[in-house]
Amino acid sequence: DEESKVFEVLLDLPYITKKLISELPNNLKLETLLIVDDNKINRKVLGRIGEQFGYQVFFAENGLSGVKHFIKIKPDIVFMDIQMPVMDGLQSTELIRKYELKNHLERSCILGITAHGTHLYEDKCKAAGMDFMVNKPVKKDQIQDAIISMTTNR
Repeated sequence: DEESKVFEVLLDLPYITKKLISELPNNLKLETLLIVDDNKINRKVLGRIGEQFGYQVFFAENGLSGVKHFIKIKPDIVFMDIQMPVMDGLQSTELIRKYELKNHLERSCILGITAHGTHLYEDKCKAAGMDFMVNKPVKKDQIQDAIISMTTNR
């Protein structure tokens, strides 16, 4: 069940810390990370991982709040849950991309996080404007690879 999967990630956190920091490219400039997820435990786990990368971490509990936070802080990277109340991650990402275009902003990296790891969802994520997608339960190497891939290919 979902709680045991999240717990498994929490147990791995001490091992994530050393590996993530040591394997980051030296020239990688990190500043702000926005985590948009309706699950408090997921926000906490992802926040701890983000802090280990040196990010200043911000949180939003749903997609609408995520868009509002995005406009306010303009983060470098967004971890976006796909299914949330109020507004889902796909709609939020589309609004963020429209906002960036309208305001001539550099494109932020958006990482979609989903429990539905099908090609259909991957296509939906890309169509909405997400740069990368990982499946739940989130694994330490997935987050690391996604961050490095998204930030070094800009």
